[in-house]
Amino acid sequence: MTNFIERDKNKRRIYLRTLKRKAEIKKLLNDRNLSMDLRYKIQIELNKLNKSSSQVGLKNRCIETGRTHSVLKSFKLSRIKLRELASKGSLNGLSKSSW
Repeated sequence: MTNFIERDKNKRRIYLRTLKRKAEIKKLLNDRNLSMDLRYKIQIELNKLNKSSSQVGLKNRCIETGRTHSVLKSFKLSRIKLRELASKGSLNGLSKSSW
């Protein structure tokens, strides 16, 4: 499981590193005042960026188990781990509910 977590961290690091550059390139591409030749070269530069730097490749993962399903964004934990920690009282402001 740690391999999934490390791979996810690496993907997020690459995404954040290229985010600013990608935004600059896209801004230039949308500029209609530039010539078609220059915009074509800019498009090629955009295509040369690392493919794993796209946001689509990122998944929400549990920070403890690496599970991808049923991950709550606010805690970054899967429903299973969240319930375990809430039952133990490890999370402030949460308690297991029963009625």
